[in-house]
Amino acid sequence: MQYGRSLIFELARTLRIHQWPKNLLVFLPALTSQKFDDPHLFAASLEAFLAFCAAASAVYVINDLADREHDRQHPAKRLRPFAAGTLSTRWCYVLIPLLVGATIAVGLALGWSFLIVIMLYALLAVAYSMALKRILMLDVILIAVFYGLRVIAGYEATHLEYSIWLISFTQFLFISLAFMKRDIELARLKKTREDPAGRGYVRQDRSVIGAFGISSGLISVLVLSFYRSKPGLVPSIESPTTSTGALTKRTISLPPDSLPTLGSTAARCRFL
Repeated sequence: MQYGRSLIFELARTLRIHQWPKNLLVFLPALTSQKFDDPHLFAASLEAFLAFCAAASAVYVINDLADREHDRQHPAKRLRPFAAGTLSTRWCYVLIPLLVGATIAVGLALGWSFLIVIMLYALLAVAYSMALKRILMLDVILIAVFYGLRVIAGYEATHLEYSIWLISFTQFLFISLAFMKRDIELARLKKTREDPAGRGYVRQDRSVIGAFGISSGLISVLVLSFYRSKPGLVPSIESPTTSTGALTKRTISLPPDSLPTLGSTAARCRFL
């Protein structure tokens, strides 16, 4: 019994179940379309979420198998099941076909366009694990692309109209987060005075990485500001009111000239 519990625990760690919340990004298109209460959109988004969970876990298994030698030199990654030897590499012959098969099956159910997006994600992720993560800057861009493909897959699964504002905002935000991830990794190695194994970075790159991360984050905020200040965007507040015993809906609209624009906000900031 103890062995069975230990095996399940090691399999769960190998599949990276704790990383599955990243795949919730496929719900973003349905959520921002204000049609999240549509059962068909929710069901399609849920299927896309499950497909990405299977695809991501397959990539994690391949990554751990191919990178186990480098992981053994890393202070934290050396505890991964394949690197630590707590799970036999023979499990790859069982896990990878099952996960890939599940991904393709769900992808076909959602349509060819979704299947193409998720297979592109899987192929890029495998290439990233094998070689591309060792290329300076390209690895960070690819991490952001992986997040962006989840959002695009959400659009393909639900067949909603693309929003260039949402895609632009999230992409710059993901790039910022990817640079932050690299900055944290280099910060952890500061005390050991060692460069990260299997990466194209050295500890001296931290200041440049931090600058790129902050810049990307500011650009994402700028995109959001432009979206909020574009003509025709008028927020509304819906409040229920009663009229002759029936529940009706009243929309309170604000005039466009009452909304703060980016220019007026910037002008006021000059005096702060």
